[in-house]
Amino acid sequence: MSFTLKHAFQHLVGSINGLLCLADLELDETICICSPIVRQYVTLPKSKFKTGYPDIVVNSFGFSSVTGEYKVLRIFQERKDQDPRWSPSCKSEGEVFTLGTGTWSSIGHVPFLFTARTFGVLLNGNLHWDVNDIDGSGLICSFDIEKEKFHAMSPPKRNDRSNELVNLGVLGGCLSISTCQNAIESDFVIWVMQDYGVKESWRKEIVIKQVLLYYEMEVR
Repeated sequence: MSFTLKHAFQHLVGSINGLLCLADLELDETICICSPIVRQYVTLPKSKFKTGYPDIVVNSFGFSSVTGEYKVLRIFQERKDQDPRWSPSCKSEGEVFTLGTGTWSSIGHVPFLFTARTFGVLLNGNLHWDVNDIDGSGLICSFDIEKEKFHAMSPPKRNDRSNELVNLGVLGGCLSISTCQNAIESDFVIWVMQDYGVKESWRKEIVIKQVLLYYEMEVR
């Protein structure tokens, strides 16, 4: 199946119930929601945020099984320079687009540091990211799609988080986090949160010894 889109969208933000959220991050941060089955799409209105390097923009696609609403979350974080540390004085705001409304709505200040253009992992009606708090401590940030509220969750305790590659995912219906040191050879570890929201339920599920990885990893 093929149909013509206005932009050559390079990024798949998310896929839910046959709907795709696509983003052209290189051209005006354009986002569209499309249905390949019926070959239709809608382009979202432009955001109020004007971005430029080294600012961070995070886009995620979510669904509330309670309300039946599809929502796109956009988080904008201003950077004064390339310093990864985050100052409270820097702008950090979020906005939500609910499919069918035609407009973005502000959700105010976002109290977490996003270090890259990551797309949220959807589980139990929440989007999840690996983030830092204002002091630089590692956290898992969750966003309740229905209530449009942020919460913090504790990641599993690791001995060494410096120079670490981290990826969130869903494994066996549970939130998972895979970690590996950004080194020539390092153990690849997958942790699983067996009881959602309970930090004591993190378990080291899989360990692959001495894996050779370069910069990216993904678990499905």
